[in-house]
Amino acid sequence: MLVIIQPSFGNPTARQHWRDTLAQNVRFDVEPFESALTRQQSEDLLDMHATGMARFWGAQGHHNKVMDKLTGGDVVLFTGKNHVQGIGEVGVSLRNQAFADLLWRPDPERGSWLNVYSLRAFQVTQIPYTELRPLVDSAPNDPFMRLRAVREDRVETVLEGLGIATIENDRRELEMARRTAMDLVSGSSKIAMERVNVESSGYSRMARDIEIRRTEAVLVHVYSQSLAPGVRLGRNRCSAGVTDLYVEAGDTCELIEAKSRSSHRYVREALGQLLDYAASVPDPVHVLSALFPEEPDPVDVALLNRYGIDCIFRIADQTFVRRPADASAQGFWALRRPSSP
Repeated sequence: MLVIIQPSFGNPTARQHWRDTLAQNVRFDVEPFESALTRQQSEDLLDMHATGMARFWGAQGHHNKVMDKLTGGDVVLFTGKNHVQGIGEVGVSLRNQAFADLLWRPDPERGSWLNVYSLRAFQVTQIPYTELRPLVDSAPNDPFMRLRAVREDRVETVLEGLGIATIENDRRELEMARRTAMDLVSGSSKIAMERVNVESSGYSRMARDIEIRRTEAVLVHVYSQSLAPGVRLGRNRCSAGVTDLYVEAGDTCELIEAKSRSSHRYVREALGQLLDYAASVPDPVHVLSALFPEEPDPVDVALLNRYGIDCIFRIADQTFVRRPADASAQGFWALRRPSSP
């Protein structure tokens, strides 16, 4: 999967394009748009967008090399004014100057936005660059003013760090679950891994906004503001993913996983992730904590505590309660920590 950073909101022209083809759908199956498309392009668009309408964006010719790699299911981060203003999932990518010039007037100097792509999912966001920069390992003052592809080894970090759940990932997970169920029902003791990649017809036509799980980020922000002045806050990158929060307070280092809900399912997810991080993060860790927007069931709090994990939950605007685990229980995950170099 490719993730591209697409400047799209930093100047009046870009903002006009946003209003014309991102803030609203464009009807592409009527004139003059229909005649500007090749037969194959028209069929591809209608196959992806059965209503004959889609949101579009484009890139100019000097970005051909990057745009040649763009395919359906790739993710676009639309940037401008110090924020990721929107996140989209590519539907159809095509190169067509005539079609592009109907969508957007060519630039007098740099020409047409001939690298056109539709979006099968799109969500307006307001994610500050301070969240994006560490995920892509860019400079502290990076303004994200040029189109670029995120390094391959950073793609999963960006998706996880920004909480992006794409239609393509959902499709793959559904197909994997379906194939696994079929194998289990048929009595097969060995699941054929190549079946995971089988296409599921029709699912790609599903129309919805891309899911951006921002609740956890907001919860982490509010919790961070409630902490005493002087603590150091950050995130960890490791083989298990990107942690939500890493707090250094004096000699104590705490690793925190936030969840958008407090039900048993989310408690189990937090438990599994924290234990995974504990075995993967090379930084010092003295406390593992799960952070929730409200108090979980006492049985679930006890479950976390049993494995040496503190439970933190919100009871008012910036007021949080901690249910600490017994220090002796921390041995469960402490034994799984990587050895010091």
